[in-house]
Amino acid sequence: MSLRNRLPQLGLEAVALHGTSIAARRQGSGYYQEASVVYLVPRGSAGRLPTQWDANLTLSYPIAVGPATVTLQAYLFRIFNNQIATTRDNRWTTSLPNGYPATIYDTAQPSDNPEYGKFTSRQAPRFFRAAVRVSF
Repeated sequence: MSLRNRLPQLGLEAVALHGTSIAARRQGSGYYQEASVVYLVPRGSAGRLPTQWDANLTLSYPIAVGPATVTLQAYLFRIFNNQIATTRDNRWTTSLPNGYPATIYDTAQPSDNPEYGKFTSRQAPRFFRAAVRVSF
């Protein structure tokens, strides 16, 4: 085995993702309600969620044990532990508006969804994983 394979290895991965667009939508009617969504404003015109960013770190250290190589591995995911919001409730209404179907695009009717605009998920928190690899 060459000397190169016995050196510790360090890896760093960084990522930045533009936040997704925010919408205001109304549920349609019928059996496939999710398929009949009506957007009350153009997608993205209600703003965007925050930019998601973080980094991951890996470290491996090979140790020669007779004819085998035992490699200790450590992974640290989401180093900065941002937990930035990734989705929010975009449903302006959860029921059909008064006067439906003529009023399906009426934005003057108030929202009947008390959860509208609230965050529904965030980036996963930081976590650590360790492993041992044995190669012959």
